[in-house]
Amino acid sequence: MYSVAINAGTSDSGAAYFFVKLNSPDCEFNVMVSELELERLRSVGDARWLARQSVAAGKCLGSSAFWSCQDGRLTVLVGPDDEAWEVCFSAPEALVNELLQEIARARANWPQ
Repeated sequence: MYSVAINAGTSDSGAAYFFVKLNSPDCEFNVMVSELELERLRSVGDARWLARQSVAAGKCLGSSAFWSCQDGRLTVLVGPDDEAWEVCFSAPEALVNELLQEIARARANWPQ
């Protein structure tokens, strides 16, 4: 089963961040995103990698994360860009709906 959770917190430098946790049956994938990047993720369902439309949002393992959907899959590529990536997380595209619900929940609970 795939799932997503988003928790608010702070980075090592004290900046406000959201921690996006993507789970699959075999692994957990964590991406730290800023408030602005979290808003950018709302468009991930329309981001097609083959059309070079990935959404740059967050950091994982010290590298940038690039999000896209293609052929029924949500994909997060981690590396210097969305073509020279080093690590990938892939899940059914249906996880995007859960991601959007979690973004709305996280935003509603974010202290202003």
